[in-house]
Amino acid sequence: IGKQPLAERKARLQALLRTAPKDGRVFFSDHVEGDGAAMLATLCGKGFEGIVAKRAGAAYRPGQRDWLKIKCGHRQEFVIAGTSPSTRGRPFASLLLGVREGGGRRYAGRIGSGFAEADLERLEARFRKLERRTSPFSGAVPASIARHARWLAPELVAEVAFAGWTRDNLV
Repeated sequence: IGKQPLAERKARLQALLRTAPKDGRVFFSDHVEGDGAAMLATLCGKGFEGIVAKRAGAAYRPGQRDWLKIKCGHRQEFVIAGTSPSTRGRPFASLLLGVREGGGRRYAGRIGSGFAEADLERLEARFRKLERRTSPFSGAVPASIARHARWLAPELVAEVAFAGWTRDNLV
């Protein structure tokens, strides 16, 4: 079956999944040709992770990539409310992020990539002036993170690009 073009493989898959509910975890998706950008925007707007674009006439070849996975992206501003320590000699490993919610701040996860060395040093200088003893979050922070956190006055904001939210409502 792997030597058949994608369109033929999808026809067989459609027959196998004919009775699968459209709202289940596995369902058949029609092949759409053209205007992939509009399709991606629609799917992202409905909360999907992204889209896989494949060549309709390509056979399946292990190790070959005749397809692209295009993920939906999110961008949002978060308050920087703390840092977690680094084990690699950096000023910090990650930023602890928060969002306003219900009159307080809710822990929203952490990010640790995308920083140039110069950014790390510049941020560390600012963070030293914002240190505080207690968490600025009104709700719970996972104990494994809170145990070693350095808390900051929530005065700085970061715009973060991220893939999506977890079931626990974290970045």
